[in-house]
Amino acid sequence: MTRPAEGTRVTVNALGRAVDANAGGAAWNHAYRPFLAGQSMTFTLGFVQSFAGATPLEPVITSNGQTLPMSGKDGTVPTPLALDPSIANADGVSWAALEVSPDPATGELFADSLAQIVHTATPVSHAPNLGRCAIAMILWSQGQPIQALPLVHFNLRYLRVLPAAGNTTGGPRHMFL
Repeated sequence: MTRPAEGTRVTVNALGRAVDANAGGAAWNHAYRPFLAGQSMTFTLGFVQSFAGATPLEPVITSNGQTLPMSGKDGTVPTPLALDPSIANADGVSWAALEVSPDPATGELFADSLAQIVHTATPVSHAPNLGRCAIAMILWSQGQPIQALPLVHFNLRYLRVLPAAGNTTGGPRHMFL
């Protein structure tokens, strides 16, 4: 059974044919959604949490020498992330990334653990105690950011995976889920 006014509608009459469809829904205001504003960008609020379930952390952003929560100083105006055109690669791409530094002994994120958003040329980190997850790809043209593509749509869970016993060639791996 068809329902009126849902889906695609085709109308045929003496004047010809017309095809009509419902307009798309409103955009979902997801976690870490990027917004460009000149040479900076802001994000909707997102959190990162250890897989073991420690307290969710709100990442910080350093702006004009101040380190502030991504939601802003008073929680009403998001902190802007400054974008540097020299960071973009030869293809005109750079990333906004979430960086975390877990506890060296346990690999967990605690309330005092580093969780920050940075503008970077590399979307991942191979450092043993610095996990990095790209949250937005930034496209550049002639020294100007022209588009920010969201790569993350949900709050993130973090897990540090240690190498197998006897493996001396690789360090820990950082997983964001």
